Amino acid sequence: MSRDEEKTVAIIGCGTVGRNWALLFLRAGWRVRVFDPDPLAEEKMRRLFQQAQAEISAFEKVQDTALSFHKGLSEVVQGAVWIQESAPDRLDLKRQIYHIVQAHSQPSALIASSSETLTSADIQASATRAKYMLVIRPLSAGFTTEKVGVLEGPLSPLELLAQLSEFLKTLGLDPRIILA
Repeated sequence: MSRDEEKTVAIIGCGTVGRNWALLFLRAGWRVRVFDPDPLAEEKMRRLFQQAQAEISAFEKVQDTALSFHKGLSEVVQGAVWIQESAPDRLDLKRQIYHIVQAHSQPSALIASSSETLTSADIQASATRAKYMLVIRPLSAGFTTEKVGVLEGPLSPLELLAQLSEFLKTLGLDPRIILA
């Protein structure tokens, strides 16, 4: 794995939640690859990123090239070790996304879903790489959020949850494991 791949995240869905995840990863020095079918998504994300660069010291050194936009799911996940999906909360839509993502991403890439209503069990149910799929939800609003909930799933290895918690701390987050 190259050094770039070690810190590359794919953001799927760039609405309010997806943009907040993108900013968290950018602030932590990651390369952020984004896909959203909305033709205005790139403009909105770039505007928010520029605002963060101008107003928040943690973003001053983040290069514009750290943020890239891609035209499809199979393209955006290339080289990503973390895939943060923030599509609308519809299980049928999310399962369609996961089918494509799992076929085109690295076998060990973590796939995290932002969901207000779904559980990790819902997400894992039809997955080919279920143990690498979890729901992570912000427990407070905005990209300055600190607390996030990690929903344990029936197929989630405890060591993965522990590693994930440590990793989320490197993003400046305070993870809470929520047992199923």
